[in-house]
Amino acid sequence: MSRRVGFVVVALAIILVLGGLTVLLSIGSSPNPTSAASSESSQPFKNSTVISSSLSEAVDYLIQGVSPNAGLIPEIPTSTTYWLYSDNFLASLALEQSAASHSFNLQKFALSNSSAVTFSELISRSVNEDLALFKINNIENQYSVLNASEPCAFYASQDYTLGTPDGVTLKITINNGTGLLPEKQYADIAFLNAICLHRQGNSAGALAAYNVGKGMFHGNGLEDTVYEQSCQQTCQYQTFKLALYIYASELLGQPFPESALSILLSMQDSAGGFYTGYGANLSHEGTSTNTETTSLAVLALNSVFTG
Repeated sequence: MSRRVGFVVVALAIILVLGGLTVLLSIGSSPNPTSAASSESSQPFKNSTVISSSLSEAVDYLIQGVSPNAGLIPEIPTSTTYWLYSDNFLASLALEQSAASHSFNLQKFALSNSSAVTFSELISRSVNEDLALFKINNIENQYSVLNASEPCAFYASQDYTLGTPDGVTLKITINNGTGLLPEKQYADIAFLNAICLHRQGNSAGALAAYNVGKGMFHGNGLEDTVYEQSCQQTCQYQTFKLALYIYASELLGQPFPESALSILLSMQDSAGGFYTGYGANLSHEGTSTNTETTSLAVLALNSVFTG
């Protein structure tokens, strides 16, 4: 992995230099994670300036997280654990799609399309090299449907530790279990199935699956089996499912509540990352930002921006 060090150091140096020259050109700060009421009152629905600023900061969060040694982003900042799937697959896809459709114009963090593309390619290449190193082929991961035509079948997932090269831990999530995950119990599976069927041209099936997931949204978040299980202690919504709801809505051309976007934006912290979960009062206490959630938030916000 040391062969990636020079490339990443040079790329980061260029971004930091540009950032020093252009920090005064900031177009705004990230949304304040307070409450749904204050968020909705201060942020007009689908406001392009707000979304553009949020996207820039989230993209910067991902790029700044790239390890010079691994060429990958850790699961959370300062961690030495790297998930090839799903985290880095999603991060590469998020950077690629946002760069393809959104000009960052050297905003607050001096990010340009070229830098986002460059890091997307680096992450993708690093993932493939590490998969080859451990002789992993034909990845079965539920998020593969986001950029490829895959069979619309979602099996239970298993987490694996591949190894610890160069002092870091490489992990992977593979959906190779024996049982299918029912969309009626898992909001993320309902939306991923809708996306998959949409890509296959099955509009009726896609809408039916989407409506299953949509029916789990009750004002603050998606209330599925995982949410219900969390209520044995403290009920907690999962931010990534809210992002998938918005992403699937835009892809299928379906309207969604203003509160869904408002709440998603309120989950972004000052460093650009998105918190993994929150309660009914929108407090994210006890959770942290991570790569998976932030990547899915980028995909969702980019779909709104381009929609």
